[in-house]
Amino acid sequence: MAFDRRLVEMIHEHGSWAAIHCHGQLNGVLERIADLGADALHPCEAPPMGDVPLAEVKRRAGNRMCLIGNVQIGDVINGEPAEVDARVRGRAGRLAGRGFILSITASPYEDELSALTLDNYRRFVRSGRRCDSSGEPRGIQL
Repeated sequence: MAFDRRLVEMIHEHGSWAAIHCHGQLNGVLERIADLGADALHPCEAPPMGDVPLAEVKRRAGNRMCLIGNVQIGDVINGEPAEVDARVRGRAGRLAGRGFILSITASPYEDELSALTLDNYRRFVRSGRRCDSSGEPRGIQL
């Protein structure tokens, strides 16, 4: 971790923000990651991909860095449209307030996006823009 801490320091010394990108199981290393001094952690995967619920990540490390993510790429690629809306509302409501950026956990890895995936990406953005910090719709029309 000393090498990682030094990399974060170097990034800060050059006037930039440092983000740690770590998929999967965070429970055993979450505090060590937060101690690195990074500005953000992505993707904060919810179980079953990760092993720490988002509210727990926020409680343990969210006051030291911005949390990013929590909507699985697989849900966007293959999910039913209503499921995408529900996941966005659920994630937005769990982290009301500052220090969270709603994001997909990864970029698309397909050569071409299917019509469903493209529609779900659009739905993800619309749903996120419609939610206030409690996860409830704000009534914005896009």
